[in-house]
Amino acid sequence: MKSVPFALAMALLLGGFFSSHAEETIVSYTYSNNVQELALEGDYILWAGTAGGLVRWNLTDDTYQKFTIADGLVSNNPHAIATDSRGNIWAGTWGVGVSRFDGTNWTPFTSADGLVSNNIDAIAADSLDNVWF
Repeated sequence: MKSVPFALAMALLLGGFFSSHAEETIVSYTYSNNVQELALEGDYILWAGTAGGLVRWNLTDDTYQKFTIADGLVSNNPHAIATDSRGNIWAGTWGVGVSRFDGTNWTPFTSADGLVSNNIDAIAADSLDNVWF
């Protein structure tokens, strides 16, 4: 068997790799198995704050949707969650602030918007729809 010089072999291997993957899209996967916080929306929707984003589980049909910074969440590491009676979901993070989901869009809130701190440890919504951080 004839040996191929190492440099030539690497050039052929990498050249084939780059030419066949030049038009590929890079996908970033996040890790959602580390659950840090849970919140129930109504009787059948469970929200889970994970180390890889926020997951919305429909408990009636066992489907889920994952939200990350690509969807408008301020961080992929929300660890405080609350729901209010208007149907908003609030997700707090450490160091980045809060995201509010109205069912369609995520809206970020930080100390620049009036939060005392961007470090959110807990969120609660009271009966008057005041949201406490």
